[in-house]
Amino acid sequence: MKTSACFIIAWLYCLSAIAVADELESSKIKCSELGQKFSAEFKKEYYNEDISMWGNPDFHYNSTLRTCLVYTEVVDGALNKEINATWYYRRITDIYSNKVLAYSRYLIFKNYPTRKEALVNLANVGDVVNLLPDKFATVKAELFDQ
Repeated sequence: MKTSACFIIAWLYCLSAIAVADELESSKIKCSELGQKFSAEFKKEYYNEDISMWGNPDFHYNSTLRTCLVYTEVVDGALNKEINATWYYRRITDIYSNKVLAYSRYLIFKNYPTRKEALVNLANVGDVVNLLPDKFATVKAELFDQ
């Protein structure tokens, strides 16, 4: 009787692990699909003739937060020689709640020898703090590693 009980417990444990893995895979697929839609809407919202480049969006299901994260990036003015600064806007959005979790928005003046970033804050992101590029990269790595 003990052997069969141990076998049943092990079998149930395996079934549970398979169910969790299937749920995680399903969440990742759903996140990718929703992320593509979010990214398309983001491009519509921020579209401007002067936008130089759109970064490739990155989608990640964060299993710790149990949510879908989308990384978006826009670079503006880099290719236009008449504009004296290049704008960068990177952000990570929780698309289930439509909240910005982290962002980095700054400009670099093309003619300044130091080419140091000048942060430009946004008002529509709640209480999220505008991060310098290196700090943003650290936060992105942490969020997309979970």
